[in-house]
Parts: sequence; structure tokens; C-alpha cells
Amino acid sequence: MSLGIGLALLSGCIFTPPPIEYNSYLTARSSSTATDHHIVDDDGGATFALPGLRIRVDYMTDEALNQMFPEDSSDGPFSTNPYTYGDWLDPLLGHTPNRFTVFRVTVRNDIYAKVLLDPIAALLNTDRGEV
Repeated sequence: MSLGIGLALLSGCIFTPPPIEYNSYLTARSSSTATDHHIVDDDGGATFALPGLRIRVDYMTDEALNQMFPEDSSDGPFSTNPYTYGDWLDPLLGHTPNRFTVFRVTVRNDIYAKVLLDPIAALLNTDRGEV
């Protein structure tokens, strides 16, 4: 009897959750909400286009950010990637949680002398109405 309890306790101590692939991709609402100046691509990127000016916003996944900083993302719990937790797996969750939500903003200016894009004034609206 005590042997069975001891084996049950030992088997519980060595249980680790299986790794889970966790993806958090952003999707566009629909192409019907796009106007003449707003273009929503199939990959989830959004582009605001005027003649001579294009502003593109892309969501950066943790995998893409880890590829940008490979030497900073491969030290497990000691990873020094400034945007992600690297290749560290949370033992309680079974996956790597997101550290930040990161967007790549690309501005292409062909005609205008200067374009002012204030990142502080940019807002992200969720599907729940949160800002």
C-alpha cells in the first residue's frame, strides 16, 4: 500500500506539461471596412496609402522577433531578447507567454518633404471596443 502511494507521489513529481504551440495572430476585420486609402492584406498587415505615401503596420510574432535577435533568444530563462522571453517555456503554462505586443511600422515617402508620424498618438482598438 505504501509502495503504491510512494510511486504515485514520485510520478506526480516528474510530470511536466507537454509543450503547446501558442499563436496570437491579428486578423483584419473584413475587406468591406477598407476604404479607398486603407488596404488590408491577407497576411494581416494594414496599409494606409496616398499618392506618394504608404504607411504599413505589421504585427510581429514572437518567432519573428526571436529570429531578429537569435543570440539573445537561445539562453532559456536567461534570454536577453528585449521583446520576448526567447526560447524559455513557462512550466505552468506549457508555452512561452507573450512579453509585449510589437508592431512594425514602415513609412514610405516618395513625394512629400516631411511626414510626421507621432507614435504616441497612435491607438490600437480591439474588437471589444477597448483602446
